[in-house]
Amino acid sequence: MPNEKDSTEKHLLNYADVFADVVNVLVFHGKEVIDPKDLVSTEARSVLTLHGKTREQERDVVKIWTKGNTKIALVGLENQTLQDKDMPLRVLAYDGASYKEQVNHHRSKNKELKEEKTYPCLSFVLYFGTTHWAKPTSLLECIEDIPEELKSFVNDYHIKVFEIAFLDDDTRKLFKSDFRHVVDYLHQVRTKEEYQASAQPVKYPAEVLQLMAAFTNNNRFLDVAYEIDTRGPTNMKDLIGNMLSDSERKGELKGEQRGALKSTVDCVVNLVRSTKGNTNLNDALEMLKVPADIRDAVAKQAKALLEA
Repeated sequence: MPNEKDSTEKHLLNYADVFADVVNVLVFHGKEVIDPKDLVSTEARSVLTLHGKTREQERDVVKIWTKGNTKIALVGLENQTLQDKDMPLRVLAYDGASYKEQVNHHRSKNKELKEEKTYPCLSFVLYFGTTHWAKPTSLLECIEDIPEELKSFVNDYHIKVFEIAFLDDDTRKLFKSDFRHVVDYLHQVRTKEEYQASAQPVKYPAEVLQLMAAFTNNNRFLDVAYEIDTRGPTNMKDLIGNMLSDSERKGELKGEQRGALKSTVDCVVNLVRSTKGNTNLNDALEMLKVPADIRDAVAKQAKALLEA
């Protein structure tokens, strides 16, 4: 069974309008090639048989793109918050299972299934990290020490990784669905280390916040998601505009630390001065039990004040 985090990562992209928007922007450069009405949900789980044992494997989000009664392609979106060196192997397994299912259909006794044409299986990795993807993007990169005489016989398999936080300005502007809020958040955090929410409307507020919580490990987004009033329209500014960004939260913490440091320095200086030289700086640090992690900083600042 998938864990709760895996599940919440998939909710937003399961909506046909969001799924179509993501693929249209990233694959078709903003052209509305895929109509949400042409997307059909399909089973994300497939069965893999190894050494006589069957195991289930599950994609994140997968849909069949159709035109009338014709299947054009199976499209899968894989969410990655962390880099994975085995990603090409995983995607190959997903796509292989989907092609295997088509083979089974071709051999079926059901005439309609048997005459179904083969369609491509496409998988795209959506990477939500704020550092560039540095892991393999092809099968051959995953395989170490291939004998030279075998290299020409090993078929390579490439995956497409979209670095969401690094999308350029022109691409980011193309998103029309709620996914634009996710893209905007990642861009701001990466480039400015802070986030100012926009006043643009949000269609699926809880799902947007759940996805943000999944790739940031920040439960503040979940707290807001659970308190959403769904009776009327809302926007990101109203939802989280008053929330501290990560950088602001760090700044607040640093402010508290600076205040604590200054207070400790004052105590050390006052102790040394009050004893009129009978207590040296090291003794004062020991007597006041100054924590080891700030001891050097306190000693340096106190010494400067005592020598001034």
